[in-house]
Amino acid sequence: ARLLEHSTWMRRVENGVLLSGSLARDYSADPNGADAPALLARLSQVEDDTRQAMAKSNGIEEELRGEVSAYWQVLDFMLEMSRKRATPGLDAYFRRQLSERRESMLHLAGEIDRALDSDWRQGEARLSALYGRLRWIMGAEMALVVGLGLVLSVGAARRLLQLEGETRSLSAQLERAQEEERRSIARELHDEIGQAMSRIVLDAGRARNLTESPA
Repeated sequence: ARLLEHSTWMRRVENGVLLSGSLARDYSADPNGADAPALLARLSQVEDDTRQAMAKSNGIEEELRGEVSAYWQVLDFMLEMSRKRATPGLDAYFRRQLSERRESMLHLAGEIDRALDSDWRQGEARLSALYGRLRWIMGAEMALVVGLGLVLSVGAARRLLQLEGETRSLSAQLERAQEEERRSIARELHDEIGQAMSRIVLDAGRARNLTESPA
């Protein structure tokens, strides 16, 4: 975001310099013409915009700031001299000075743009590397989660099978205990019934003997 903001202000400085050159050329061609006041107003607005752009962009190098300030000083002096006394030699001198200043500024601006582009590419490379590491970390975490899930699933399945086996074993033990209990009860009933029948038979024999003996 800082690089984008800085680049935006740099473009405004470059556009102001280029536009001011065209406006100054048109004004110098006819400083007393009908369009002269409008051209001066437009130049003043362009100068204010350029200086505001330089003030807002803290990243603009001091060398470029100096070149821009010198450019506007030469341009203002040139316009002032054009209104007072225009001579071919003086006009050619100012035009040469403006051309040199403008080329110097544009060269510096180009260098700054290239530095910004380099920083931008480096930032993109860092973001790409960071994104790659992030994807790798997320992939590793997903693999870890899936692996842990599989381990837990296998452990849970084994535990379920173990519990199922223990349940079947307990059920079989319960059935055997119930069967043994039934057999024990049956044996006890059989023994008790047999003893009771024996007593009945003995009692019946005694009763018969008693009834058959003479009085």
